[in-house]
Amino acid sequence: ECDGGTGVDTDTDGDCDDDGVLAADDCDDTDAALLAIAGDADCDGVLSADDCDDNDSSSTIIAEDMDCDGALDADECDGGTGVDTDTDGDCDDDGVLAADDCDDNDAALLAIATDADCDGALDADECDGGTGVDTDTDGDCDDDGVLAADDCDDTDPNSTVVATDADCDGVID
Repeated sequence: ECDGGTGVDTDTDGDCDDDGVLAADDCDDTDAALLAIAGDADCDGVLSADDCDDNDSSSTIIAEDMDCDGALDADECDGGTGVDTDTDGDCDDDGVLAADDCDDNDAALLAIATDADCDGALDADECDGGTGVDTDTDGDCDDDGVLAADDCDDTDPNSTVVATDADCDGVID
């Protein structure tokens, strides 16, 4: 009934949310946005045709898990073909999971965390800060002859180097 908790039925057509689906066949007859049970058996908002397991509301959807094995295609190495030869989520076995890897089919490419622009050079070794606009491609931003990764402050040519000032406090260790 469509009484809104009042005990007085104000809608006698059997379709409280007026979505054209009778209450007995509706996933939620108070919400017109939810589907009919016939089209969404687990009432999770995903059409049965698009749902990997329409009897499990926590299952994945086919568009994100083509082989419906519960692992999202972006996180596995089979591309949704169902022939997954590597189930650890790291297709190129470089120690970086697919979602965090610039290209999980190329072990030579780096993790997004250390190469934000995914150009193959560590952010610490370039002068673009990971923006992709590298104005100095030699890896020594302040041109003092010390690569950025070994320089305490690669924006200051007078700064100390990590080899002689490990804590980069400006005092030679």
